[in-house]
Amino acid sequence: MLFNPFTNVIGLDIGDESVKSVRLELHRFHLRKTNIELVSCAEEKIAHGAIDTGDIAQPEEVLRAVKSAVNRAAGKHTTHWVVCALPESKTFIKILTAPIKPENLSVKNVSDFAKNELPIPFNESYIDWQIMPHLSNQSETKFLLGAVLKKTADAYTYLLNIAGLTPLALEVEAMAIVRATLHPNTAGTHLILDIGQTSTTFIMVSAQTIQFTLAFNFSGNLITSRIQQALSCTLDEAERVKITCGMDFENCICHKQGKSEPCKIKPTMDKNMDELAGHVRDGLAFFSEHFHNTEPVESIILSGGSGQMLFFDKELSARVNLRVVRSNPLMHVQLNKTITKDITRSYMRFNTAIGLGLRALQFPLGT
Repeated sequence: MLFNPFTNVIGLDIGDESVKSVRLELHRFHLRKTNIELVSCAEEKIAHGAIDTGDIAQPEEVLRAVKSAVNRAAGKHTTHWVVCALPESKTFIKILTAPIKPENLSVKNVSDFAKNELPIPFNESYIDWQIMPHLSNQSETKFLLGAVLKKTADAYTYLLNIAGLTPLALEVEAMAIVRATLHPNTAGTHLILDIGQTSTTFIMVSAQTIQFTLAFNFSGNLITSRIQQALSCTLDEAERVKITCGMDFENCICHKQGKSEPCKIKPTMDKNMDELAGHVRDGLAFFSEHFHNTEPVESIILSGGSGQMLFFDKELSARVNLRVVRSNPLMHVQLNKTITKDITRSYMRFNTAIGLGLRALQFPLGT
């Protein structure tokens, strides 16, 4: 960070239903002491169907949302530098091993491995890689391979350019989430569960490296929809109940205003937790079967907006018999004085955007 020319950047998370934007500033006190400040954040809804599983289906609507979210986060301070997430469903990431010394690994070597490993056409993809020096030795090199379809990356780059933004990088979403969630030297094995609006991403991290990711059909919207059906209320009211009541059944909406009937959302929330726990157990079993030289999983870390529900961590922990904690999205940043110092978990939905901004301020020339 000593010679980083980018001191004011936007982290941009374009999801299926909303755009989340944060502005981070790098402050340098002397040659070695710096800090990163979260100056502002904003979220803008996207019309349903404008983003379809990562594809930009309605460019004008997405462009409107991007401009609005970025302008609100930027405020009076105009900045055009941005790091944007690529949709998880359109990217591929995997650790590969080459029987080559680290200093001899070439672009051709990586390309040859990528051709055999990619689940998407090699000639239609952009690839990037990062050598894992702490996993490599003198006889072999382990490297993290990332890939995205060219048409996807080009569409997002074009959108950002039309919005007047200059992308410093397009990054696999899981990389940004891990950067925001863990300390760089975190030891052991951890599972990050990013519970988004339309899906949940399962990110297994061991030896400071992403081992694998997968997405499954469990989401904040699914929980909200089920609460709406249980309470026969509006979606907005169901969303409020999800956040304010969560799994605190003794103090939920059913017990407010002197009511004492059995909680109407408890069966629904139990169903949600049992379903999520099943997905987690399946993912952990896959990890145990296919990754033999790793340490046992120490903890599950919740990320994403729905992960902030009351007692969600305790209920999941009881079902999977592992320690479950909420991520701290402010782990690597300080809050600007102008931002309301709300409880930490209220910023969990901005985890990805914060991780993207950190990419530019901590690693301006690469990951």
